Amino acid sequence: MRNLRRIFSHVVTDKRLTKCCHIAYSTVDQSVAMAIKSLGVGCSLFQLDEDYSLKQLARFPAENGEIIGLEFVEWRWCVAFGGGELVTCVGDSVETAGRVVDGLDAMVWSPDREIVVLVTAVGKIIVMNQEFEGLVDEFDLNPSEFGCEIPINAGWGSKATQFHGSEGKQGAVARNGSSSAPSGTCSPPFPSDSRPRVSWRADALYFVVSSVDPVDSLRRFRVYSRDGVLQSTSESTPGLGAPLAWKPSGALIASTRLQRDATEVAFFERNGLRHGSFRLHLCSDGFHVRELLWNSDSSLLAVWYQSIHPTRVNPSVIQLWYVNNYHWYCKQSLCYPNDVTCVSWNERNKYNLLVATVTGSIVEYEWTLGVDCSSLGTTDTRLPHGLANGINGLTTGVSDLTTGVNDLATEGTEGNALTTGVNHLSQGANDLYTVVSDLDIINSSTEPIDHNVVVVTDGDSLLVTPFSRCSIPPPRSAYTLSGTETPSHNDTPSHNHSTGVSIIAFSPPPTNNDFISLRTDNFIYYYAYNNTSRGPPKHGDLMLTSRHDLSTVVNNPDDVTHLLITGRRHQLLEFIVVVRCEEIKSLIYFCRINLTNQHLDIIWGPKEFPNILATISRNVQSGSIVAQSRDGHLWRLVITMDTLVTTPWLDHEGRVARLPSLCPTTAVCTIGGGEILLSLSKNRQLFVNSTKVANDVTSFLLHSKFIILTCVTSLHTVCRTVSRSVPITTLLDGGLSDCDRRIERGSFLISVDPLGTRVVLQIAPRGNLEVIHPRSLIVDALQTDLDRADYKAAFRLCRKHRVNMNILYDHSPGLFISNIHRFVSQLNSSDSLNLFLSELSTEDTSETMYGVFYNKTTKPQAGSTQGNKLDLVCHGIRNVLERTNNSKMITSLLMTYIRQSEVDLESVLELIYKLKVNSESNSTSIECGVEIVDNVTPPSGCDVSLRTDWVEALKFVLLVVDISRLYRIALGTYDLQLCLMVAERSHMDPGEYLEELNGFLELGVSYRRYKIDCKLERFQKALTNLKESGSEFFKEVLSLTKERKLYRECMTLYDINSYEYKEVCRAYSEYLIGCNRQREAALLLFNIGDISVCLPLFESVLDYRMCLACSHRLHQEATQRSGLLRRLADRLASSGNHSDAASVYDQHLGDPESAVEVLVQGHVWFDAVALIYKHNRTDLIETHLGVELVSACKGLRSVIEQHMETFAGHVTRFGEIDLGTLEVSELDTTDGAEVCDGFSDTSSLTGTAASSVRSFRSRLSGHSQKNQRKAQRKLHSLKKGSANEHLALLAALKRIAESVSGLQNEVGDVLKCLLVLGFSGTGRDLQRVYSDSLDSIGRGVRQIWGRDLWLTLGRVAQQQGSYSYLGEGETETTKLPIMWEDFSILIPPSLSKSSLWKVHNFE
Repeated sequence: MRNLRRIFSHVVTDKRLTKCCHIAYSTVDQSVAMAIKSLGVGCSLFQLDEDYSLKQLARFPAENGEIIGLEFVEWRWCVAFGGGELVTCVGDSVETAGRVVDGLDAMVWSPDREIVVLVTAVGKIIVMNQEFEGLVDEFDLNPSEFGCEIPINAGWGSKATQFHGSEGKQGAVARNGSSSAPSGTCSPPFPSDSRPRVSWRADALYFVVSSVDPVDSLRRFRVYSRDGVLQSTSESTPGLGAPLAWKPSGALIASTRLQRDATEVAFFERNGLRHGSFRLHLCSDGFHVRELLWNSDSSLLAVWYQSIHPTRVNPSVIQLWYVNNYHWYCKQSLCYPNDVTCVSWNERNKYNLLVATVTGSIVEYEWTLGVDCSSLGTTDTRLPHGLANGINGLTTGVSDLTTGVNDLATEGTEGNALTTGVNHLSQGANDLYTVVSDLDIINSSTEPIDHNVVVVTDGDSLLVTPFSRCSIPPPRSAYTLSGTETPSHNDTPSHNHSTGVSIIAFSPPPTNNDFISLRTDNFIYYYAYNNTSRGPPKHGDLMLTSRHDLSTVVNNPDDVTHLLITGRRHQLLEFIVVVRCEEIKSLIYFCRINLTNQHLDIIWGPKEFPNILATISRNVQSGSIVAQSRDGHLWRLVITMDTLVTTPWLDHEGRVARLPSLCPTTAVCTIGGGEILLSLSKNRQLFVNSTKVANDVTSFLLHSKFIILTCVTSLHTVCRTVSRSVPITTLLDGGLSDCDRRIERGSFLISVDPLGTRVVLQIAPRGNLEVIHPRSLIVDALQTDLDRADYKAAFRLCRKHRVNMNILYDHSPGLFISNIHRFVSQLNSSDSLNLFLSELSTEDTSETMYGVFYNKTTKPQAGSTQGNKLDLVCHGIRNVLERTNNSKMITSLLMTYIRQSEVDLESVLELIYKLKVNSESNSTSIECGVEIVDNVTPPSGCDVSLRTDWVEALKFVLLVVDISRLYRIALGTYDLQLCLMVAERSHMDPGEYLEELNGFLELGVSYRRYKIDCKLERFQKALTNLKESGSEFFKEVLSLTKERKLYRECMTLYDINSYEYKEVCRAYSEYLIGCNRQREAALLLFNIGDISVCLPLFESVLDYRMCLACSHRLHQEATQRSGLLRRLADRLASSGNHSDAASVYDQHLGDPESAVEVLVQGHVWFDAVALIYKHNRTDLIETHLGVELVSACKGLRSVIEQHMETFAGHVTRFGEIDLGTLEVSELDTTDGAEVCDGFSDTSSLTGTAASSVRSFRSRLSGHSQKNQRKAQRKLHSLKKGSANEHLALLAALKRIAESVSGLQNEVGDVLKCLLVLGFSGTGRDLQRVYSDSLDSIGRGVRQIWGRDLWLTLGRVAQQQGSYSYLGEGETETTKLPIMWEDFSILIPPSLSKSSLWKVHNFE
């Protein structure tokens, strides 16, 4: 779909360059060497530098013969002569490298310049290296053998094994025995070139030699390896021509073949077999092919023609062919009025072509591949321009009239000013008339539509396809325009290549689908697209409206490099023509075509452009024109009716912009309120003005709101869209990653719908098309539709491109709710509404799924919504549907009940049942005997007059709701008729549901509901309905209560004084006793009066107060009550509740001595003292309190001393351990695994150690808790010399310190009681011992848990970190060393610093 666009062409003319026979390019600089042959006076060698300066390098005598080869090799020019001389030139120095006595016919160097192939005049081939040393012995040009790669014929595919129709086997014999020269060939009408030809493959592994075989006088070619070994020989091909070119990609060898009716370019594989061809129709017009030349990337094939008739106007023609989708396109036809003497492609610049003519002209062409497609801006800017011209014309005319009248009155002149004024007035009036006409056209017509018209050139034909209306893969097309013929609506391209198409230029809006073409006959053709609909293309849409001769501007159409239409005002088409000249600059003409009278006028020109103009672009929105010169400078062109103003292009900061190199593809657009120039260089770099913003960009196109790119990443090719609303600074900072979509490798952009979502790509190299819709364009189109509340278009877009329907609401919730009636009316389809409701969810897709396309600052906030999204939408749609009362929308009404946050299937079924009742006015009882229930209440707000097929409505519900769930819901309404209706339309077995429903029908109402609730496992409702069935069902009530543990619910159903209530309570108490909640059971029984039953329960929980209450309610005797209390007191004391036991003894049994004894045993010292003095029993101090107090004091002292002894021993042992010598290898790796010290600093534990640790942890986790604790104790063993002894000592020391510190409250109570009783000496000794112990522990803690411990253990942690592992439930950020699962031992023990336990008197 791409055409070959001319970037620039430049001509250098020098009489010394006539008869240029060879051109070679330097691999060091941009210079070009040209060999010039002169009859009788010898040959010359010239060098053309980059600045087009010409200098002579050498001159050779005539006896050397003509030059047959020229190449640049190793800083020198190598020249071969027909006489056999091999000469090298370095600067002005000329040296003879060697001589072939027999003479030479050809010299071709390999692409890597390491090997040269020479063909002698006597039919020998010589292969030499750079130093002209022979690599192999010379060999014959036409050997008899086939080569080392001779094919093996297994018989398949031969003529003898093929089917020949009615001819039978004799047909195969006749064909095999016929002459080798087919009837389709003929002798050439021009002198045959019998000289041999040589061509190398681009990788320099093989070369091919074409020569005429003297045996049968047929030309064949043979393929050799770079060592000169014959590989294969081509099949016998009569009519094979001399031109020979091996495709640089290595796939095919191109040559020509003359047939009776035409000449074709034939392709051969390396094994010599045919592989396709295409015809050259120009040869039927009296031309023959001189040469075939591939460009460096194999994308273009140049065919050089020479006329048979020397008097022809254009005796030499060069055609550039391009293949795509297995079709060969003639992209350019270059016609020359003089003979062409040499043609050469630039090896370093794949689209650079050099042509030499016999007149001494050297023409340099620079091409690029680009798509010629129509474009549509968002605004129309041509009316203000025409209006300004009209007003200026009128103003100037009035001024000139005034001046003319004054001149006539004062001086009596001839009135030149008056005449000029009249002319200006006339011109201004015409401009204003044109503006008014255009305004009428715009107002009377619809908005301009861009059909994405793409024009593909193919020789004389134009293949036109409007991609917004159809997608036709190449080489087919919607329209085929051939020469001056009337356009045909077909897809068969014409092959009349008498004149070619050079340039295509599209018109700006509103006629943006119209275009002009410049052909090689020097005529401009204007084509108008007349269809403004978006239907399929039809005949008459595209018409040739006018044809204009450009000879008034330029005589040679090859001199025209660019065409640009600046605007169309009514029937006036204005455009600029860029023409090359011999100087390093370009000429610009401003022309106008009157489409009414078919007349072409030059408004002004030529105007000089400062340099060679390479590209020119127009901003469709603003009309700005930007030109790029060959040296990368950017210029703004301001074109008026009078002149051309050229100013440097400025970037967004006001600086002059310049590209670092020539960019073949440019486009002007507006981004973020500023105007920028996008440029794509040859090496895939994208520039914004002069700043590079991206690499590996293969193509780009402009959308009205986006820039669309195709980029090649490290892994795949993507289609990337960039919003044009972003600031320019964001774009310059590399903000080109809005949204990426992966596409097939080699894809490039063809066209984009500027106001839509359609993007057309072509897949290279095959050429098939792919139409995609990037997600960013889809969401942008959705936003546009939703902002204007066009929900029908937005819904269609979502359904077509599988966009989540939630975006219709999430885009602007307030706007959607306020226009929900419009939403329903625009969709006006139950299927559409159901699809929308089915996808509805609570997710805000504008923040999650499509959040990247939404800017929070620009997201519309029309109104506000409160509440659940599902409920708001469902209730809103339901209200609209209920008001419209449309029976066709009943399924959508049902869907609103199903899709709300709390599904209301009961309302759905009730509505369906009401529809059934209304549709069956004469209904009778149903087969199973279920009577029609007449008291069905439809959902609130529903019009009962709705008429629809209730069966279809039920089928719809069965599709979206599980049938079993729907049946259960219907059963839960207790409406058996509704259940039957659902069951009949489902796939349920009638034998099951009919029997079940008939069984329910035989029961009473309440008991039926009870059975239904039990089936549905609604046991609370079942309990209520069973209670309402009657008192005779109480046993079932009690059984259901016990089975389902509904005691609390059942208690609420009966009166508190009823028999049933007490039975439920007794059952509840049994349940509580089983749950080990005897106190609650006893309280419940106490409430209903079962005192004798609850008394043992209170006694079992040691509640002596409730036991005393029960004893009084049972009127027990004093002795019986006393025995009960004594039993309770003894059990309270043995259970550790000494205070309650003492209260029982003192208050209810009157035994203070036993009470004091219990308190002393529990070390409740001050309660015992209070009780002694309450009853004035001081004798108990000596007998009970004093003795127990002294014993407790001794016990505390013993415990403290024992702890301190152990603490001191551990501190001593810990000091003996040298932590500085701890190494990783000393740590226990469990299971005997050894840790390798060759691990990396960043590697995790591998090998045996890792497996042992993991297996240990897995075994540990599988054991019981007892075994786990046992294994954990082994890890922290205090055994002397164990691997983790230091960690075990830390744990033991911390445990002892915290235990001793925790005795403060107990020691304080003992000391205070000793002070009260006067045991000062004992108290002072205890306080001293405990105080010294705390001081020793404090010093030990500070010593052990000091800074040295953390530094040492930190170093060990680093060593262990080299083989750390991830334990179960741990992440990468919480790696734990093997032995350090419990880090709490590394934290110093928490010691209380309070001194309130001390007694000041004992200090």
